[in-house]
This record gives sequence, C-alpha cells and structure tokens, in this order.
Amino acid sequence: MPISEILMILFTAVIAVSTVFYTIYSHKLWKETYSNTLISKFTLLMNYINMVDEKIKDIKDENEKKFLEEYKLLFTELSMKTLFKEVSLKNSSEYNNFIKKIFLILTKYNIKQEEISLIYNKIFNIK
Repeated sequence: MPISEILMILFTAVIAVSTVFYTIYSHKLWKETYSNTLISKFTLLMNYINMVDEKIKDIKDENEKKFLEEYKLLFTELSMKTLFKEVSLKNSSEYNNFIKKIFLILTKYNIKQEEISLIYNKIFNIK
C-alpha cells in the first residue's frame, strides 16, 4: 500500500475522531447553556416578584394592594408552571432539592406559606 493511501486513511481517522469529540463537547456545552437559561429565567422571575412586592409596600390604597397581591400570586403560579415544564428532573433527588431551594427563595422574598402551598398544588394538580 502506498504511503499516500496510508496518510489519507490516517487523516480520515483523525477527522472522524475529532468530529466525535466535537459533537460530544458541543452537546455538553448546549446542556450547560440550557441550564444557565433556566437559572436566568428564575432569577428574572424572582426579581420581578420582589419588585411587585416592593410596589405593594409603597401603595396606600387597599384595593390596589389586594389587586397586586393577587396579581403577584397568579404571575408566580404561571411562571412556576412554565419553569417546571422546562425542568425535566421529576422523581429525582436533584429535582426535590431544586423544589426545596425554590420554596426557600420564595420564603426569603416574603411570599406566604399558604401561597407557596397553593402554587405547589396548582403546579402539580394536587387537590
């Protein structure tokens, strides 16, 4: 077999192996990027809820306060449903830890325990 054929086979093998490595690492990078977008979405959600909560504290009109509190609850419910649809770790310890952390953060931002339970029940259709 001539040396040129051996070199062509060798170069083809190197290209094939590098393509496999590129594919594997591209997939890993995509997964990390996707995880970061979920974190960004959740951070945005929490910042917005905090902003609405601050606005509620500043408002003197009781009707407007009640409206914003209900709005905050509905917005949180919708956002959490959307977020949990994107998270596909159901029935895993990672998912359960994630849920616990979310509720700790919600508590940190003074969302009441009964609101948290209501949101959780609506997200998972618990009656």
